[in-house]
Parts: sequence; structure tokens; C-alpha cells
Amino acid sequence: MMGTTIMDKLLEFMVAEQKRAQSLDTATAVENADAEAGIVLEEPSQAQPEAVPQKELICSAEAEESMQEQEINVPQQELTSSKEMNSAFQSRLQEYLASLTEEGREKLLFDYEIGPHGIYRLLRNSKTGEINAKLLVSYTPVLISNILVDITTKIYQVELEVFWGGKWNRLAPVPKSKIGTSRGIVELANYNLDVTCQNARLLVQYLQLLSHIVGSREPMLLLSKLGWYDGVFNLPGREAENVRLQIKDNDLQGDLKDVQGEKLEWLSGYLRLCQESLSGRFVLACSFCAPLLELVEFRGSPLVLLYGEKGTGKTTIMRMAASFWGSEKLIYGFDGTINGFETHAQNMDGLPLFLDDVQQMGKGKEMEKFLQTLIYMLHNGKGKLRADKDTNAAQVKRWHTMNIISSEQTLVTKTMTGGAGRRILELELEQRLSKESMSFYNNLVVHCHGCAKEPYLRFLERTPREVLQKSYNQVRDQLFALDKGKHEDTAVSMLALIVVADFWVRYVMIYSNLAESQQERSGKLRRDVRVCSGEYREKRDGLDAADAADDVMEPLSYEEALLCCIDDSMEMGVAILKRLPYSNHQMEAMELYEGLVEVVNKYRKYFGYSANGTNMDYSNPSYENYGFFYEEDVYIRPHVFADFIKELGYRDSMRSIRKRLVESGFITGRNGESTITKYMVYNNQKTSERYVCLHMNRGEEQKTG
Repeated sequence: MMGTTIMDKLLEFMVAEQKRAQSLDTATAVENADAEAGIVLEEPSQAQPEAVPQKELICSAEAEESMQEQEINVPQQELTSSKEMNSAFQSRLQEYLASLTEEGREKLLFDYEIGPHGIYRLLRNSKTGEINAKLLVSYTPVLISNILVDITTKIYQVELEVFWGGKWNRLAPVPKSKIGTSRGIVELANYNLDVTCQNARLLVQYLQLLSHIVGSREPMLLLSKLGWYDGVFNLPGREAENVRLQIKDNDLQGDLKDVQGEKLEWLSGYLRLCQESLSGRFVLACSFCAPLLELVEFRGSPLVLLYGEKGTGKTTIMRMAASFWGSEKLIYGFDGTINGFETHAQNMDGLPLFLDDVQQMGKGKEMEKFLQTLIYMLHNGKGKLRADKDTNAAQVKRWHTMNIISSEQTLVTKTMTGGAGRRILELELEQRLSKESMSFYNNLVVHCHGCAKEPYLRFLERTPREVLQKSYNQVRDQLFALDKGKHEDTAVSMLALIVVADFWVRYVMIYSNLAESQQERSGKLRRDVRVCSGEYREKRDGLDAADAADDVMEPLSYEEALLCCIDDSMEMGVAILKRLPYSNHQMEAMELYEGLVEVVNKYRKYFGYSANGTNMDYSNPSYENYGFFYEEDVYIRPHVFADFIKELGYRDSMRSIRKRLVESGFITGRNGESTITKYMVYNNQKTSERYVCLHMNRGEEQKTG
């Protein structure tokens, strides 16, 4: 049994060796070696071959001819592929050599031979210049296409092009120190560059020569963040001519490069959402205002919260907002750390930052503390102060983003400490999107995203900053005048910026499409635009909504488009302002005011009445000169007002309390004073006294306002 096993293994070994043999001599050598080893192999019995039918012989002959044809065709295909590879290589190489100086080109070609299969160092005779030998530098052809300087760190870097797979591939820039030492350059093997410890020195010498030649040109600028630089809004694929953009998040770079669909199709979906949901239009306007933050010199990064019950369409609206810039992958969840959010915010500089579903964080005091820290950090637009490995102060991460968050409930609660609550502009989703609408928008963003932003960005690039800043200041002043202190100043400033973004986007997108020829305009889009922007024409021409939708539109003039968009955006801003929750300051003033109204009604019998604001009726037998009622106001003597405040349990100074009520619009103040002088006729004598003028019905006006 043991002998049989050994014999079987030896037979298998011999068969394998015979298949590998390339000549009869090799097979003979194997047999002699076996004989010398004392191994005797039994020859297998020679069986007579069976007769093969004629039909099988014919088939075998045809198969052999077919195999011969295939053997002839394969080399031809390889030859064609080789020609294409050589053509791609030579085309780029010639272009590269032409970009060099004449002296640099001659030096490079004198010392090196660059081909599609490698780089060789030419060893020449020092006297005659003839080539004595060629020394392999690398099997992978490589070029230095550009020298770059990082505008943040001021570190010089090189951009390499490597030829593999039949084409030139551009690598991410690396510091020049990487190609300056044998140890550093070996790490480039990770980028499929053929470099080992054996050829590292030769490759360093080759790249140093290229660096010297290419370095005579003006270096390109390397940006490590998105957004504005030198008047250009830099995104992957739309950098300035002398700028190379390199962000650390490769997935984000791909998501922003992902452009699909047609601008007009996206615009139709946007206009439909504006008609269907005020909250939807508001959130899209939030995403539009991200590039405006730096242009209007807005302090910090606004933070907006859209909250509502499950299934109301919050995520769908955020997808539509994200589709203006790229794919829906731009929306991130809340499952992260403070350091992770800090890095992501820096990467999103100049763009909206979408965070969906706060509920992912869980509940508890730790999560609430985490949320407050995150709100402060995102709104302030900068990260923590840290030290580097040399114990020096590291560069602080900064950003200008529009932070858009979704949640199932409000985040501003009584347990939220500090000013975190004042840094959020909260809006409740007023009504649920229909299932049909959510399906439409979700399908739209899949095949239509990132295609509508270019006209808006070009407009911002060519519009003077003074124009944008002036428009923001005017809208902000108007909203502050309308608000009268009911909401936090931060929230009103955020809303002003959102209104301005809504206005400029609608002007650029709608007016630019209306200005196109009728043959190039979509009929559906024309109707959608007419419904959204036709209000100005309806007022001017007396058209009803149906006529406006069906009428063949002529392009709007510049003035008409501006007026239409300004009025439309301001109406949206005012509508949103009425839906925002009051500030904590306003809520406290409202609570104090309601208490005062109750106290005044309690002691109403001690007040007099005036029909004309000058003469007082003293017929009230209980009158004790607390003041008097005139129309819808009550005029209270200052010492009586102070007694009322004490009765309500307030211990603040009278000056600060009256100032708070004046700012909230509950009492009349003039020239910084919280009391007014009233001239009255008493016993036919004219007297003047100071009163606190309290508006008795102002609370109801603000609640219904």
C-alpha cells in the first residue's frame, strides 16, 4: 500500500513536469534525474487506439481551423490596444514637453528617456555624448504637472501624473518633501507608482530635475476648503483657472461633482414646492443663502430648525434643498462626535450643512449638553483652540455655513441653558405634504440634482458686494421695524438674510428663464413661473389667476422682475416672521404685561375717565387719582405703577421694567423715556403731570398679529 501511494505521487509529479517541459531535453533530464535517484517507474500498457469516425475527424479539423483563426486574431487585438496606449501616452507627453522651457526640455531629454513602459536614465560618454547604457528608473512613467502652494499653510506641493491602465492619471498633490528623500518617495507606492528602496534614489533625482524645470513657472494655488477665494466660488469642477481644490473628504467631493438632469426640470419642481408649502420654500431659501454669508459679512453661521411630526415631509424638503447643490448624500445624520461635526463644518464652508433627525442622538442630560455644545459651535463658525505636536497653537478651524436641522419637536426648552436657544431660528412645518407630492420630489432629486446652481453662483460672482450688502441691510431694517422687538435680534437678522437669498435666486432663475425665446421655454415652466411671479402683472393689467396661467408671456423687464421678486420675497418673510415663536425677552414682557392688565382691572374703580384726553370726569365716587382711562389706553401715575409692579412680585428696578415694556410695545415711550407728560384741565386750571401710558389691548393684538 505504501509503495502504491508513492508511485501515484511520482506519476502525478512526472505528468506535471512533462506539461511544463519546453523541449525534449528537459523531459530527458527529468528522467535521468529519476534514474540516478533509483526510482523505477512502471510504464503503462500501450492500448490500441480506437478508430475515430469520419464525422468526428471533420469536426475536429474545423475546430482546429477555428482555433488557428483565434490565435491569429489575439495578437492583432493586442497590437491595436498597444497602439491606442502609445497614442494616449505620446499625445500627453508631447503636450507636456511643449509646456516646458526650451532649456528645460533639452536637459530632460538629454538625461532621460521616457516611454510608455518606463523611464530610463541615459548614461552618456562625457566626451562624445553618445549613449553608453540605459539605467531603469521606474517601470511607471511619471511627470510633475504643476507646482502648487497651499494658501493656508504656505507649504509647496507637487502634482504628479502617472501613466497606467493605458491613460494618464492625476494624483492628489503631495508636499515637495515627499519626493525629496528616498524614504519619503517610497510611500508613493501606495498610489501605484513603481518605486522601491532599490530605485528610490534614481527616482528622487529624476523628480528633482522635473521640479526644478517646472518650478520656473508661476505656482498654482492650492485650496483646502470650498467657498469664496479671490471673487470665485470654488467647488469641485468649477475652480478658478490657477486654483486647484483639494478637500480631505473624497466622498463630499464626489457628491458635489454629481450633476444630473436639466435646470428647467428642477426649477419646475422648485416652483411647485413654493406653491405647495411655505415651509418648503423657506428651507430652500435657507440653502440659497449659504454663499451670501461672507459677501454680506454676516456674523457667525445661522442655524435653522424645521420640526414636525413623523411623515410630514421634513426629510423630503431637505432633499429638495440639498439637490440645488448636489446629490441627497449631502444630508448627514446626527450620529457623530463634536470633533467630527467640526471637521465636516469646515469642509462645508460656503455651503449649507444639512443634519437630519435630531432624535438619533437619543435623550438624557448628556445628549442635551452635547446638543447645546454643538449649537454654540456651529453658530459661532469656529472650532476649539488646540495645540499641535510642538505645543504651539494649532490653526483654529473656521467656516461660514447655513446649518439646516430637522427634528420631530422643538429644541428650545426651558432646560436649555445660556444663549443656545437664542441662536436657533425654529419653524414648525405648517402642514403635511401629500404622499403624491413627496413621491414626486423624492423621484425628482434622484435624477435631477446639482444642475441649477451655476446661474446663481455666476450672478453672485459678478455682482458687487455693495449691492448685496445694501439689499440685506434694507430688508433687515424693514423686518426690525415690522417686528418691534417681539423676536430675538439674531432670529430677525437670520430671516433677513434668508429673504434676500430667496429674492436673488428667484430673480436670477425666473427672470433669466423668462428672458429666453418662446421656442426655448417649456410651456409647463412658463405656467409655473406665471403663477409664482404673475402677481405684479395681475395688479397692473387686471388679469385673474387663470388668465395669468394660460397667457403667453412676454419677457419681464428688469424693473418688473425686480419689483415682482422683492414683493414676493418680502411677503414670504413677513409670513414666516408671524409664525416664529417669541423671544424669551418678549415672553417675559408679555407675562408682565398680562399681570399689569389684571391689576389695573382689579383697581379700575380708582381710575377716572377722559372723553377728549384733556378734561377728566371725576364723578366716580371711588376715584383716588390712580390715573385715568382714555380711549384704549390707561394713564397710570408713576408711584401707582410702582406699587402695581411690587404687587406682582417683581423686584427689578422700575427703570429696567418700564424699558422692557417700552421695547415690547406695551407702554408708550418717547425720546428714551418710559413716561409721558399729559396736560389736563383741573378746576379750570391747566396742569401737567407725568404718566405711564399702558395699552390695554396690545396683548391681544400681538397674539393675533
